[in-house]
Amino acid sequence: MKRNLMIITFVLFALPVIATAQGSGSSGGGNQPSRPPSSEFPRSEASERPFVVTRMITAKIAEVDVEAGTMVLEKDGKLSKIKIDRRTKLKADKKTEVGSKKNLSLADFGVGQTVRVIYIPSEDRIVEVRLRYEKS
Repeated sequence: MKRNLMIITFVLFALPVIATAQGSGSSGGGNQPSRPPSSEFPRSEASERPFVVTRMITAKIAEVDVEAGTMVLEKDGKLSKIKIDRRTKLKADKKTEVGSKKNLSLADFGVGQTVRVIYIPSEDRIVEVRLRYEKS
């Protein structure tokens, strides 16, 4: 009886210590590959700017001007004009009429459609315009 009690006590105290040691990782030994210093990675524009605040809005299209590359959006009775440039990604949900197209253009968007716009306020730049699927 005493022996069983001693084994149970040992297991109760030893298991948390073993689990903590296994979860703490290793300091370079073992089978894990070592990570090269950051100087070996090529620098890109994205790595120079580690954090960018983006905002998102869902609104209805009130006007599309393909020639000017602009779109007027209506949200809660307010109109906002946005400029679409070559860096802006134009996308569509799969169930929309243009959802199967790969390269969308501004001409694929129409008045009355709902879009989700992702933009960077600090740069005043539109990142993505996505045509949303509306359930009937």
